[in-house]
Amino acid sequence: MVGFASVGTPFAQTVVGPATVKDGDGLVIQGIEFRLQGIDAPEIGQDCELLDGTSWPCGKLAAGELRSLVEGETVECRGDKRDAYGRVLAICRAGRTNLNRELVRQGFALAFRRYSVEFLPDEAIARSKRRGLWQGRFAAPWDWRHGSPATLDAEHPPEDPDKRPASTTIAGIARLPGLPERSPDRPPGWQSGLLAEAPGCSIKGNVNNKGEKIYHLPGMRHYGRVVMDPKTGKRWFCNEADAIGAGWRKSAR
Repeated sequence: MVGFASVGTPFAQTVVGPATVKDGDGLVIQGIEFRLQGIDAPEIGQDCELLDGTSWPCGKLAAGELRSLVEGETVECRGDKRDAYGRVLAICRAGRTNLNRELVRQGFALAFRRYSVEFLPDEAIARSKRRGLWQGRFAAPWDWRHGSPATLDAEHPPEDPDKRPASTTIAGIARLPGLPERSPDRPPGWQSGLLAEAPGCSIKGNVNNKGEKIYHLPGMRHYGRVVMDPKTGKRWFCNEADAIGAGWRKSAR
């Protein structure tokens, strides 16, 4: 069962079928991409910490948790809005299991409190039982995408309610304030390239002693010599178009 509507107009959409997992809060059913509404899971490239400081791939394991919930199941997703990337924002179920709620309750996602408080009680359960992310320290996914360090644990949850600006809606599309749209060459977390190399963002934007902005691709002659220091204006880029658009030119060698 599929209901279709064009982006930018009010619509109701229900899709039922086998699901493919994109990440910890993203699914594809019959070619339609869904974003689980009201929750935010770690990005695929995100790591978290155990209490002893050991790093673990929480983003990959969150996706694995969602995969285990939908494997062999018929999944139903219902939504009536799209996000900035064209994904349908939805509540999804595998049998009787509300996937949005279960991921939060098992500690593999947070209540996305700037948009919904529906799953705050489930987050409290996960935190009290130290499940998933709550077994150690981590950055909220919305902070990790901006390069923020791990600051949360079972004793220090996110602000409740979150007091950051709510999203705006343009032509029926829910949009996070200040976040550029994601594309295949701008992976989740690429904004953190301002501070450190983000997954897939390996182009070095150097500022030389003359103040010239020059970018270096991996394998170029001077790539290894460029020491990245954001205090001097240097930054990482995900692709050459981003570098050129920001005012950098390509190194001659």
